[in-house]
Amino acid sequence: MRQGGEQNTGQTRRPVTTRRDGRTNAAAAPPPWTVTDARKRREPRAVPVPLAIVVVLVGVLIAGAAFAGGSAFAASTTVAAGETSAPKAYDSAQLAPERPPGAAPLRTCSLDEITAQPGALEFHGYAIDSQTGEVLFDRRAGSPNPTASTMKLITAAAALTVLGPDYRIPTRVYAGELQGEVIIVGYGDVTLTSLSPGQTSYYNGATAYLSDLANQTLEARGDQAIRAVSYDDSFYDGDEWHQTWNEQDRLDGYMPPISALMVDGGRQGPQSLVSLRTEKPAESAVTHFAERLGLSAADVLGTQRVPEGAPMLAEVWSQPVSELIRYALLDSDNVVAETLARLVAIESGAGNTYNAINPALTQAVENLGLDAAGFTAMDGSGLSRDNRVTARLEVALLQLVGGDEFGLGRILDDLPASGISGTLNTRFDPASSGVPAASIRAKTGWIDEVYGLAGFIDSADGTRITFAYYVAGPVQISNRDVLDSIAAATYRCGGGLADW
Repeated sequence: MRQGGEQNTGQTRRPVTTRRDGRTNAAAAPPPWTVTDARKRREPRAVPVPLAIVVVLVGVLIAGAAFAGGSAFAASTTVAAGETSAPKAYDSAQLAPERPPGAAPLRTCSLDEITAQPGALEFHGYAIDSQTGEVLFDRRAGSPNPTASTMKLITAAAALTVLGPDYRIPTRVYAGELQGEVIIVGYGDVTLTSLSPGQTSYYNGATAYLSDLANQTLEARGDQAIRAVSYDDSFYDGDEWHQTWNEQDRLDGYMPPISALMVDGGRQGPQSLVSLRTEKPAESAVTHFAERLGLSAADVLGTQRVPEGAPMLAEVWSQPVSELIRYALLDSDNVVAETLARLVAIESGAGNTYNAINPALTQAVENLGLDAAGFTAMDGSGLSRDNRVTARLEVALLQLVGGDEFGLGRILDDLPASGISGTLNTRFDPASSGVPAASIRAKTGWIDEVYGLAGFIDSADGTRITFAYYVAGPVQISNRDVLDSIAAATYRCGGGLADW
C-alpha cells in the first residue's frame, strides 16, 4: 500500500456561506504559557543579641568547614531581601507526562550505529525533549526531504487555523435555466455519500446524503416535474489529477482525481477504506443524484454554471473540519487532505488550483510563527514526489500540537497509536519491538521516495520526545522496518538519547 497517504489495510465562485454560524475564521489565540511565581517581599526583623551571637558562631563553623573541604557554599543561590524569583516558564508540551523525580538522565544512548546502516538510506531525523525543548538528536534536520503523508500534519494545522474547526462544507442544488432542470453544485465535500440513510460509508460520521439533497429538491419543486440534471464543479479549477502523482494510486484504491463535486471520496465501494476509485468523480456524483430523483443517466445534461439569481432548492453540510481531519490523520485519507488544502487556498485568497496550495500552506505555517524555509507543498496529501519539508519544521509544528497552541491539540487526538489504531495498528508489536502499545503516537508516510514517521514517543524513562524521522531514497518495506527500529531505539533511550 502506498502512503502519500499511507492508508490503513476560470473565476472562483464561492458559496454564499461556508459556515452555519456565520463566524469569521480568525485563528484561536494561544493561551498564556508563562506565569510569574514571585515570592512575597519580607521585611527585615530585629534579632535579639543572644540569638545573633549564636548565628555568628554557626556561620564561623560553616565557613571553616567550607574552607577545609573545598566546598563552594559562597556560590549557593540566594534571593536577597526585596528580590523576586524569575518567572516560571511553562513548556510548550503541556500534554507531556510527568517525568519521574530524580537526576536528569545521562545522555549516552546513541542512534548512530542504526541510522548509519544501509537500510536507513539518507536518514533525516530530529528529536527533542518535549518538555524542555532540548535537542536530543539531529541528523540532516534542516535539509528538506520528500514529505509523504506527514504533509497531512501541515494540512490539518492549516485547515484548523485558516478555515477554523467549525467550518462545514456545503453541497447545493439550484434551479436551472431550462424547464424542469436542476443543477447540483459541489464545494468540496468528498464525504457526501450515495448510500441511503442508515447505511454507513467509510466516512462513518458523514452528515451529508444525496438522498436528503434529492428529497429537499423534490419538495422544493412541488408539482413541477424535474426532467433533467446538470452539475457545476467549477469551485475548483485546473487539472483533476496532479501530474506528479503515480497513477497506480488510483488503481490500488487510494486516490481519485480531485473535484469539487464527489461522493464517497470517489470510491466505487463506498464502505471500504481501500477501493478502486472513479476516473470521473463529478459525473459519477451527478449520475447517483439523478437516480435519487427518479431519473436516469440519459437525463444528465453535463456541466452548467448556475444562472445569476437562480433560487437555491436544497443544501446539505459536511462534518466540521475538526472531525474531517480525523480521516486524514488516522487512516491517512488522501482525498480529504486534498480538499482541505484546496479550501485553505481558496479561503486565504491564493486561488482554487493546485498551484495555489503551496503559497497558502506556506503562509499558514508562517502564521503559526514557524520557519518555512525548505518547505514546498505541491499538494495537501503528500502523494507528490516534489513535496519537501524539514524534520525540524515538523517537530516545531508538533510542539505546538503538544501544547495545544492555536487550538492544534486536537491533532494529537487523531494521530495513529502504535500497535492500536490507524496506520500504526500493526506496527510496533509490543512483543517483538519492546515498545508498549500506544507509546508512539505519530503520522506515518510512504511514497516511492521516502518513508516517514513524525509525532511523539512516551519513552521508557518517562521522557516525552517530539520527533520526525525519514529514510529517503528509493524505498521498500525493509526500509520501513529500519525506520521503525530507529523509533523503537528512541523509546528505549528516552531522555538519555545522545546526539552522537
